[in-house]
Amino acid sequence: MRQRKTWMHGWFLAGLCMPMAIAAAATSGIVQEPAPPAKPAGDEGTPPAPARPPVRTNRPPTANMPIADVHKYRGEMAGGVTRASSHFDLDLTAVDLAAEPLLLIDGAPITQADLARQVALSFGANEIEQFLTGVMLRRVKAELAATGKPVPSTTVTEEEVKAKFEADKQVVPQMRGMTPEQYEKAILEGIGWERYVELQRQQLEFERFFLPDPPEDWVKRQRELTKQLEEEAAKKPADTDATGGAGAADDADEGAPKNDDAKKQATPALAPPADLSFIPDKTWELMDPRTAETLKLNYARGHGLHPLMRSGLIASFRKKLLSGVEVRAGRHDEPEVAIACGGETLAMKDLLALLGSRLEDAAKRVALRELVNLRATDVKLKKTGALLSEVDAEKRLSEWRKKYEGSLISSDQILQAYGYNSIWHYREVFRRKQSFRDLTLANLNDDKLKQHYDMAGRVFFESGTCIGQILFVPATDRASGREKIDALLAEVAAGTRSFAAVARAEGKFPDSADVKSGAVAPIVRNKLRSALQESDYLNFLTGHSFADEAFYAGREGQILGPVWRDSVPERAGWYAFHVDRWFTSGNRAQLDDPKVRDRAIDDLIDVTFPRFVNEAVAAAAFELPRKG
Repeated sequence: MRQRKTWMHGWFLAGLCMPMAIAAAATSGIVQEPAPPAKPAGDEGTPPAPARPPVRTNRPPTANMPIADVHKYRGEMAGGVTRASSHFDLDLTAVDLAAEPLLLIDGAPITQADLARQVALSFGANEIEQFLTGVMLRRVKAELAATGKPVPSTTVTEEEVKAKFEADKQVVPQMRGMTPEQYEKAILEGIGWERYVELQRQQLEFERFFLPDPPEDWVKRQRELTKQLEEEAAKKPADTDATGGAGAADDADEGAPKNDDAKKQATPALAPPADLSFIPDKTWELMDPRTAETLKLNYARGHGLHPLMRSGLIASFRKKLLSGVEVRAGRHDEPEVAIACGGETLAMKDLLALLGSRLEDAAKRVALRELVNLRATDVKLKKTGALLSEVDAEKRLSEWRKKYEGSLISSDQILQAYGYNSIWHYREVFRRKQSFRDLTLANLNDDKLKQHYDMAGRVFFESGTCIGQILFVPATDRASGREKIDALLAEVAAGTRSFAAVARAEGKFPDSADVKSGAVAPIVRNKLRSALQESDYLNFLTGHSFADEAFYAGREGQILGPVWRDSVPERAGWYAFHVDRWFTSGNRAQLDDPKVRDRAIDDLIDVTFPRFVNEAVAAAAFELPRKG
């Protein structure tokens, strides 16, 4: 279940996004300055001071206005989200994972081949990336050989992988909000050392091919030459340029105050001649000119590459190489193909063999639930002719990814924040969600959107915050776990103990920055999702979100749940959420702003799609195959 642990990426993305979010919020806070004091008597002839315009502050609007009755505040309306009380809980534990077919949905079978495909795309992200990296490297080597250029030979030992691992432990965990020990545990328990070595060998070979380390004696010589140049430059008069003549800039600025620091910063770094033939020409072709010039300068001065810079460059190389090659998942009519890239294919059986023993029954059942959701949703979409074709869906997915090209946050990072392992994991859900979007927009008018914006989602759009309590009762058996949480909630209903006391004493929900002993800090909806360990993926899988139900339909003092969740085995059990209190900033943008309107539409799709999926699953007819 390694790939399900996307919190490492989530912490990194949160750290990356938070400064931008704070800056954006700060620009929206407009505060009026206090009125000027009254004029003294007899001073009527003094012209009044011009009125000062509103000034912007760096303080974002805060949700400090208590809402006495959130239901009334919403205008007696509630959002179209899944309620815990009407949530359809699909139990697939009775499915025999060795059966063929596994089960039938509305008469159509889900076969072992169907499950294998879903498992491969859901859990095989690292293996797919390794395959694509190998394809790109082989293509570049073949290109060099065809043009008569030397082909660098690179080998990577396990000791070298271990050395890189130790180096990464000093850098990567800091970016992801982890300790080196947590990072090591995630690798060793999540991937396994042997598999990690295989993956890193492929990556290191790719890195060393395009950005090989120069020989040590070469680096030493370049540093000595650089030092000589700097010493010679230091001996020259400060008012002469590199050719020994008077500086043209000094002549032009005669009489202007001198700024030695500025002149020093403007002076280009000195670099001796350097033979960079150990780096393939292809490397420079894959870089933009400014980056290439900077890298050549640093090499010439005998400087190495920082691991983060090297990693970023390699990622950009790989992306550019892949952009010119067709990469696609195997179609449903070619079940033997997992991924096709540039004339090469990764066979499904080979990908599954690489996943090997990591495919425990728990992982297979999660993949089966994904598959059931997709199939049931298809049935509902096909009834209205709304299901996009695979070709149209792939085109839209490509367009979606292009939106993030060149931006600070890549589409892959967005997917990690959504809770998906990779683009291969997300693509099937994307197709159904886009189909649902088309269906929704076809029936959407201004009144319906305004109802969602002004009524159901009002607290969310006003940057509202919710204070609540989360109760988690771990269980491996649904029935016994349900009995326990029902007994605890019965105590709350009888007034024997408060929900907060039960969550604090009996609950096992893990503490975090926003959750302590089950108590959830006042936070906005998206942060509440994160605090409750929810994501776009979990909402699709289960059809329910406590954060969404709280913000769009919950009332103060209401208990939402219990709901069963088992997509992550170590967090399997029953959950319930108590809504304590609401606050709002009251600072709401207007729906007639096109950007706000687009955001409202996206929000409407986001919170109603899980309900659409859950209703489709509830309406489907399930049948287990007959034994014998």
